[in-house]
Amino acid sequence: MAENPARILLISDTDGEQNLLADALNRCQTPLDCRRVSSVSDALDLPDEATFDLILLDGNGGGDSYPDIAGRHRRTPLLLLVEPENGDAALDAVRRTACDLLIKDTEGSYLQVLPLKIQNLLAMHNAHTHATDEQLAHQRLNEYEELVRANESLRQEIADRIKTEEALKESMERYRIISRLSSDYFYSLSINDGRPGHIEWLAGAFETITGYKPDEITNVDEWLCVIHPDDVQKVLLNANTLKTGSVSSMEYRITTKQGTRRWLSDRTSPVLDEKTQALTSIIGAVRDITEQKLAIEALKESEIRFKAIFENAGGAIFIADTETGQIIECNTKAEVLTGRARDDIIGLHQLQLHPKNEADKYDKMFRQHIELRQTTDFESKVKHIDGRIIPVWISAQVMTIKGKEVLMGLFIDVTEKKCAEEERTRLMEVLEAKNAELESIIHVTSHDFRTPMITIAGFSGELDRSCRQLQGLLDEENNDFKTSSRPVIREDIPEAVELIKASTAKLASLLDGMQRLAKLDHSAMQKDTFDMNDMIGEIIKTISFQVKEDGVRINVEPLPDCFGDEQQINQVFSNLLANAINYLDPDKSGIITVAGWLAEGNLVYCVKDNGIGIEKRNLADIFKMYYLIDPEKSQGEGLGLAIVRRVVNRHNGKVWAESQPGKGSRFYVALPAS
Repeated sequence: MAENPARILLISDTDGEQNLLADALNRCQTPLDCRRVSSVSDALDLPDEATFDLILLDGNGGGDSYPDIAGRHRRTPLLLLVEPENGDAALDAVRRTACDLLIKDTEGSYLQVLPLKIQNLLAMHNAHTHATDEQLAHQRLNEYEELVRANESLRQEIADRIKTEEALKESMERYRIISRLSSDYFYSLSINDGRPGHIEWLAGAFETITGYKPDEITNVDEWLCVIHPDDVQKVLLNANTLKTGSVSSMEYRITTKQGTRRWLSDRTSPVLDEKTQALTSIIGAVRDITEQKLAIEALKESEIRFKAIFENAGGAIFIADTETGQIIECNTKAEVLTGRARDDIIGLHQLQLHPKNEADKYDKMFRQHIELRQTTDFESKVKHIDGRIIPVWISAQVMTIKGKEVLMGLFIDVTEKKCAEEERTRLMEVLEAKNAELESIIHVTSHDFRTPMITIAGFSGELDRSCRQLQGLLDEENNDFKTSSRPVIREDIPEAVELIKASTAKLASLLDGMQRLAKLDHSAMQKDTFDMNDMIGEIIKTISFQVKEDGVRINVEPLPDCFGDEQQINQVFSNLLANAINYLDPDKSGIITVAGWLAEGNLVYCVKDNGIGIEKRNLADIFKMYYLIDPEKSQGEGLGLAIVRRVVNRHNGKVWAESQPGKGSRFYVALPAS
């Protein structure tokens, strides 16, 4: 029948040590079933049903908790492995709980001894477990005799152990000397009646860190005076926590002897009484963490400054991963620019910020920026969540943030700038048009004024000659004055006077037209929404006599409301309707239609007639001042359509005409809807 393997519980805190011990256990002649754990606390967490024939406890992994595992498994042999320098702990273990101990020498010879040690302990445990009462009695007798015989050797062993303790004390003294060279310091603090008492010892860089010599701080009250007042309560509470037997750590501030402020990290471990489990002392290791704290504070301050700059930048900021193109961070202004919440922006691909039809262009630019690795400025467009396309100016740069390569882009909304540029362009176009119009006015005026002026000058001379002729007739003695003067008085002089009057009227008309145009440019507009159907109806009433006389039919389709200066818009359509009537074909019934509709944010109105039409070559000139297609047949001074264009331009609108000779004309007026 196969022998059941012995159950071994191996407690060690490092994989390397566990493997070394496991290899040594494999050399045992007794079959073993080894259970590994990394700490005593893990061993204590094992279920109660888990029993073992032997516990092998590496002193480094067990710490000060070996009494706990010994108490849990009272009938199970405990073998403690300790480093040579852990002499006090080794002696304490032997005195209290461990069946045996084994010193871990640096040469590793203990690994050769370990299998034999394990086998002997298992044999002893097995003998106690399976023996009968008679066998146990006999065994105990033998053990007693063996104890008597071993008394002398035991005394010798005790003497040897005393020497070992002295060697360990010497080793501890060397340790304290070494610790003084350390950048940390260590201490032991006694506990009296549950309260921290005097400082038993200090070692390490205590004076370097605090500025005090060890003999200047001898008890906890003196030490509390060094601690920052705001941290004293935290330190006292930590001392109470140690009563539970738990290792703890804390950070607090002190004021050095030189008056400077320093941050300390204090890791403390309790020492409990073996029997009462009361806290008897505290052992602590202290490290100066001032530089780390200052670095953290500087980092926090830097992050705060960065966040302030990030949030208060002159535009929206997006940070995208250079590998995936996904947005990983953005600021508040990015939310405003896109109309999306920050959580909705993060995770989007950077191409989703732009119009879909330009995705390929921006993807190419994105990759070029990464390759160039330099700041790049360019104009772009961002699509708002409501569908609006917003013009932006982007400054993009590749940088590294927290070890990650990203592309950061500053997006500045240039809508107002674009509007200003467009307004500037529009004003420049208006100025150019005004200049061109002014040149036209000067040209036309010089021409049109010259004709009546020549007429006035010529017939004034004719009138002067007629007057002199009359004077000569009066001076002649034998002249028949009545007969000779009749042609001069009845023909020459009236003709000259009529022509002078006509030329004067022409000049007055020209000046009146110029004055009306000047008033249009300087009169303030009062824009509002008004009913276009009512306005057209009122205009038709004012021309109803001419409409009736000429047999004209005017059709008005339902018109959308208009937004603008009602008085000036009234003048536009009065001129267009009058123009349509004046140029109707006398050989057919006149039909005029007024229609209107909304197109691309503009109100478009059309005045259509079936008149004589306009030659294509003349369409470009009909809106010029004083332009008449046929001066001999045309009525007026050629200012009607010029006024129409001037008013429409002032409303930021557009006017144009389409016509075919013999078929009629269409005049369109497009005005902003708001």
